[in-house]
Amino acid sequence: MPEQHPVVVPTTSTMVAESSSQDYHRKFCYAAFVANLQANGEIDPEKQLAQERRKATIEGRLGGRSASGGATSQAGPSTGAMTSASELSNLRSNVGKAAHFTIFVQFRLSTKPGSVDKSLGTTCRPYPEDTTFFALKEDIVQQLNVQWTTKHVTDLLVNETELRARNNITFPQDTDTLTIRKWYGIWNQPETRDAYITIPAGMGKIGKSLGFCLELFIDYDSFLQRTSSEDDDAVLGTKTGKKRKASGSHTGSKRRKGSQMHTSILTSSFRPDSEAVTTTKVLASNKIHFRRTVCTINLEDGKPTCRESTEVENGLLDIAPMSLSAVDRGKTKEVFALVIGDSQYVAKQLVDAGHGRGCDISLEKAASFLLADLIRIGRMSHFAKGFRARADRENVEIEYFQVSDAFIMKAYDPVLERPVEKDPIPPGMGSEDEEDPITSFKQVFLVEPRRLSSAVIKFSGTLGVTNRNEKRSATMTAFSHWVIENTACEYMFADIQGSLDRDARGDGGTVLTLFDPMTHTHAQTSGLGDHGALGFKDFIDSHQCNFICRQLKLAPTSVLQEQLDIIEETAEEELA
Repeated sequence: MPEQHPVVVPTTSTMVAESSSQDYHRKFCYAAFVANLQANGEIDPEKQLAQERRKATIEGRLGGRSASGGATSQAGPSTGAMTSASELSNLRSNVGKAAHFTIFVQFRLSTKPGSVDKSLGTTCRPYPEDTTFFALKEDIVQQLNVQWTTKHVTDLLVNETELRARNNITFPQDTDTLTIRKWYGIWNQPETRDAYITIPAGMGKIGKSLGFCLELFIDYDSFLQRTSSEDDDAVLGTKTGKKRKASGSHTGSKRRKGSQMHTSILTSSFRPDSEAVTTTKVLASNKIHFRRTVCTINLEDGKPTCRESTEVENGLLDIAPMSLSAVDRGKTKEVFALVIGDSQYVAKQLVDAGHGRGCDISLEKAASFLLADLIRIGRMSHFAKGFRARADRENVEIEYFQVSDAFIMKAYDPVLERPVEKDPIPPGMGSEDEEDPITSFKQVFLVEPRRLSSAVIKFSGTLGVTNRNEKRSATMTAFSHWVIENTACEYMFADIQGSLDRDARGDGGTVLTLFDPMTHTHAQTSGLGDHGALGFKDFIDSHQCNFICRQLKLAPTSVLQEQLDIIEETAEEELA
C-alpha cells in the first residue's frame, strides 16, 4: 500500500504570505531586467519615466481600489490587476507621445452668475499637456467668438473673460503661466480633486481619460462699456503728428460716457502642436544683419545716452507683417516677428510720421523718430523705479508694473559679414554717390521682446486721462501725476498702455508690462504726438486725485497749475 501523505490545505494567511513573496520576487526580477536593458541602451530612460508617470496618474485617480481589490481577489475569480480596461487603453494610447487633456468648457455670463449660459453652447477638444492657460484661454475665446458675433457687433476680448473651475470656482492669480499638466498635478489631490477635476454627467469616456471641465466667465458689463464708448479716432496735429484718444477719458473738462479703459486682443499666433488641433504654418523670413542701439538714462538728471554697437548680429525677420487689427497694430508702425538666437521679439517699423500711411519717410527721419521712442521707453523705466521707491517710503500699496526692454535695430548689407580690412575701398576709387556699407543702413526698427499676452490694456491717450479707480488704473494715473510733479511740469507721459507678461523678478507669475508711451514737453521735441503745454493743461483740467495720489501726498492740481503758469510766463518773457 503506498505511503499516504497528508494534504495541506492552504490557509488565508499562507496564501497572502506566498502572494507577497511572489510579488516581491517578480518586482525584483523585473527591476533587474529593466536595469540591464537600460545599461545596454535598449530602453530609453526618459520614455520609461514618462510611462511610470502615466501609470502613477492612473493609480492616483483609482484611489484605494488596488488595496481593496487585493483582499477580495482571494475569494473568487476576480484575482488580478484592478486597472480598468479604459484606463489601460488610455495608457497605451499615450505611449511614445506627449499626453493630451480633453477639456470641456461651459460659459457663464456676469449677468447670470448663478448658472452657466446654455445659449452659448459648449466646447470640448484635446490640448497638449504643455499648453499654458494663457494660450488655452485665447483659443477658447477664439472658438466662442464664432457664436458670439452672431448676436453681438464685435468679438469678445480675452481681457473681458476669466477661466474658472466648474461651479464658478476662481483660480489663484498666477495660474496663467501654468501648463495644463502642471495645473492638473496641483489640483488633482484628494483635498481638491472633487472641486477642480470634474466632468459634467453624461460625458462618458471623457471622465475616464485625462480630462476636466472649465468655465469661461464673461464680464458682460466690461464688454458693453467698451462697445458703447466713443471710437478711438486719429486726429492729426500740424507739428506733432497723430493724436491718440483714451477710452473713457476726459478731454478738457468734458467727461465721456462708458468705459475708461480700452482693451484689445490679437488673434493668437500660437497653436498647440497637435494634429488634432491645427497644422503648422511655415512663415517666410529673411536673414537680417544688424547693429543694436541701446539707451541708458542718467539717474541724476534723466538725460539719455544712446550707443550703437559695432558688433554685427544676425536674426530672422518675417517678410510679411503680423496679421493684426488696426487697433492692435497701432497707427504709426507696422509690426514684424523677429527671432534672434532662441529669443522671440517684435520689430516695429515706422510707416506714418503724421501725414498718413503711404507717405514716404526717409530712413534718417524714421531713425530719428524711433530713437525718440526708445528714449521714451528708457525714461519710463527710469521714472517707474522712482515711483516705486516713493510708494515704498510712504508705505503705499500700488499695483506692481514693469517696463519693456527695447533697442533700435539698424539693418545693414550682408557685406558686413566680411571683415572690412580684407576688402578695403581705396580712396577715390568709388563713386561719390556710392554708399559706404559701414555707415549706410537699409532698414530701421524699434525692437521689443515678444510678450506672453497680446491683449493690450490702455490707460490714457495722447490727450485725455482715465479716472477709473480700480487698483491697476489708479496706479497708472498716480504714476502720471508723480512724473509731472517730479519734473516740475517739464515732462509727462501720455498714451500709457501695456499687456501682461512674465514677471521679470522671476516670481513665476504675470505682471503688467508698459510699452510704446508718448510724452509731452514744453518744447515739443520728445517725438511724435508731443502736444507741448496743451498736454499738461489737459491733464490738470481732467485729473481727479485718487486714493493712491492722496496716500503718496502728491501735489494737488492747483499747485501743478501754478507751476505751469510760471513756466509759460517765463517763456513769454524770453520771447519778448
